[in-house]
Parts: sequence; C-alpha cells; structure tokens
Amino acid sequence: MHYIGESPSITRLKSVLPRVSQNQAPVFIQGESGTGKEILAKLIHHSSDRSKGPYLTINCANLPRELVESHLFGHKRGSFTGAVEDMTGAFEQDDGGTLLLDEITEVELSVQAKLLRVLQEKEFQKVGSTEVKKVDVRVIATSNRILGDAIADGLFREDLYHRLAVFPLTVPPLRDRTGDVALLARHFVSKYCQLYHLPEKTLSKELVHHFEGYDWPGNVRELDNMVQRGVLLSAERNEILKSDVYDDFFTDADASKMHAHSGPSTKLATIDEMERHMILEALAEAGNNQQDAADKLGISARTIRNKLHKYREEGFID
Repeated sequence: MHYIGESPSITRLKSVLPRVSQNQAPVFIQGESGTGKEILAKLIHHSSDRSKGPYLTINCANLPRELVESHLFGHKRGSFTGAVEDMTGAFEQDDGGTLLLDEITEVELSVQAKLLRVLQEKEFQKVGSTEVKKVDVRVIATSNRILGDAIADGLFREDLYHRLAVFPLTVPPLRDRTGDVALLARHFVSKYCQLYHLPEKTLSKELVHHFEGYDWPGNVRELDNMVQRGVLLSAERNEILKSDVYDDFFTDADASKMHAHSGPSTKLATIDEMERHMILEALAEAGNNQQDAADKLGISARTIRNKLHKYREEGFID
C-alpha cells in the first residue's frame, strides 16, 4: 500500500510518514473532501507497529447525533429509549489498534469532552454504566473544515484539537498538485482494467491535457470517478478518449463543476436545480443512505445533510 504522487507537497508528506507511523501519538489530517485523507490514515496504520491490530473507521458525519456516543463508547441495555441490548463501542472493539474518526468536527461538544478524556486518561465509560474501562487505541482524526473557524465558532474544543494534533497533516487539493494528475489517472486506469477484467488501456493525449487543465473541485475522488467512466465506455478500444469521459449523455459534460453524472441530460434552468436533481436521484438510488449517495457523487455526507435541510426549508421536499 502506498500514497500516489510525486509533487513537492506529496513528496514532503510521504517523507514524514515513517516518523508519524512509528509511535502512538494521535494524528489530525485536514483536507478538502475527496483528497484522500482516509487513504493516508490507513497507510499510517499499516506502516505502524499496530498493523496486525484492528483498524476501525467511524464516520462522525453520517451517524445520527444521538448515537455517536454509543458508537464510540458503547452503552448498557436500558440506558436510553431504544437501547434494547448492550452495545460494544468502537474504542473497546479497537483495543490495541487504530481508530479513524472521520469528520470529527461533526461530533457534539458533550461527546468531544469524553473523547478528550479517553485521549488523556486512556479510559472511558459506556453510556449508562459507572464501570471505567481502560483502553489502548491510537486515534487518527480527519476534517474538511477549517479548524480555526470551527474553534472560533464554538463548534470544536480547542483543547481537544491540541490533544489530537500531535501530528497535524494537511492533504493538498488536487488543483495544487497538477503534476500528479496524469500519474493518478494512469493508476486508476490500471485499477479499473483489473477490476473489470479488461486489457490494459491508455489515456489519449487530448484527455490527459484536459485533465491537467481542470481544477478538480471533487479532488482525487472525482478523477477516480471520471477514469472509471472512461474505462467502461471505451469498451473494446485500448485508448480512452475525451469523448468517453465527457459524453453529452452526462450532465457534467455541460456543467463541469458537478461531481457526477445524473443520467440523460435534461435542460435544467439553473446549476442549483441540476445539483438538487442529482442529489435527490442519488439518494433514491442509494435507498436514502446518505453516505452511499455522497460516495456516488464525490461529496461528503455532511454536504448532503446540509443540502437536504436547505431543500426542506425551501419546500422542495417534506
């Protein structure tokens, strides 16, 4: 397992990974959605002396707020309405391993206080229990928020940030590492040719040139999606053309800022309407699972949640 990139920012990031990996201190990874924060976290775990231990991920943005504490620390049966049986939380399950807290800034302040305790004291209590449990877990946290703003707005504890950010790492957006675009694109071509049992393909010069001139609002995740489409639509051909990726059939051929296609192109009046159509369609296809819809669109679950709140306020959905 390795992190792909040769740009100066990625080279510097990779140079510190051995020292970051080989210790027990928490790591805080910041970066825009789709930059590969989760991949970096997994690489840190696999490069550490905990690599044979468990590795769990908790997506803090995708959990109902009232259940975040239970998922992290567990609960006793009857401790609240709906707690019909005991639950083992992530910290207990992950003893001896690494726990990734994805989008940690979505955790409520009351739960942040309990996270601070487990980081400082290496102990926690289940919801509804007085028993104190000791635990040995290395925490890696991620966020796509600007932490200074979240702290200033009173949404994130400054003491928790300092406890987490023994090693603060920033993953740069893809627009700031354009020299890596072709390298990443070729990697994704190989990945999807293997996945779909296709012979190896190449990218046309025209397509590579277009990729290198694009600002990638969806970052590496968007590039991954684009290349996957090109691999599939190029069919039996060995070369992936620009027309395979930017086909008029898909709405993002006409609205390059959008992060995924939504089926047959319809003449929607505004970008906002197109975005709403794509989000609601993705949710319907994902059975209203916000994380699955977010993955499909190359955005965060928090973005979908915020958009749905806006649509309800505007009367577009119930």
